Amino acid sequence: KTVGPRGRHRPTAVEARLAMAEFISNPLRSSDAPAPEVAAAMAAAARSPGPEVGATAASSADEGRSVEVRGLAGNLVASLALTPGHTAAEVKALVAEAGGPPIGSQRLATQGGKLLAGREEVLKHVGEDGLLTLVVVPSIEEQGLDLVKRKGWQPSESVRWLIVHRGFIHNTPCSDLGVQDFKILMMHVPRSRFEAGYYVHVRGQSPYSSEHHVAKEKILEAWDEFVEVYDPKPTDNAVDIYRRFLDNSQWQEYDAWK
Repeated sequence: KTVGPRGRHRPTAVEARLAMAEFISNPLRSSDAPAPEVAAAMAAAARSPGPEVGATAASSADEGRSVEVRGLAGNLVASLALTPGHTAAEVKALVAEAGGPPIGSQRLATQGGKLLAGREEVLKHVGEDGLLTLVVVPSIEEQGLDLVKRKGWQPSESVRWLIVHRGFIHNTPCSDLGVQDFKILMMHVPRSRFEAGYYVHVRGQSPYSSEHHVAKEKILEAWDEFVEVYDPKPTDNAVDIYRRFLDNSQWQEYDAWK
């Protein structure tokens, strides 16, 4: 499927952001690069917070309203009655309950092309048209299996889709992988470390007290949301980013085998 506008048409901000979302939704075809003018617009769109919908969104966030979630082809996926405070994560759960794809395979975008992070309140970003665009991406399992196959990496012995740190794979810089493959690798870092026996506790508290441990599900939810909107630099490596993420969250990792 062609990503972005055809010919010499200069992409608008909306078209560029939807092209970016569609390109993100197809990481298994990472060799299909968008046209140069689309790529430039996608990069600019990624750096910007997206167009504001102004007073309309602000006023509509004060009361409940109906929102339609449609696929990239315009097909209706779900019609939802949302109230103020509904987050993108909660909307994804409602879409899944309505027969849509699993939560982990969903990305929600406004008509302005802004990708909504998990904790963002949806009605603050939906325009008066009441529409959200659903972008379906491969699951972390599918992405992991594909990356293992393409890179020749050895996965976990017990979880065949999980990319482990064998051979210091997690230290591979973004410049060696490309942004999309690097972000897939980022998703695997905490999962691999949990399997290896690491756990996380509140920084400054005793790691030996279970009441100060942070639930794995809480960490993965926050990390996945972070990865979704993170714009990696060429010199980044996934382990360092994860450690900074924990530090900024006032969390600390501990090796259970020590």
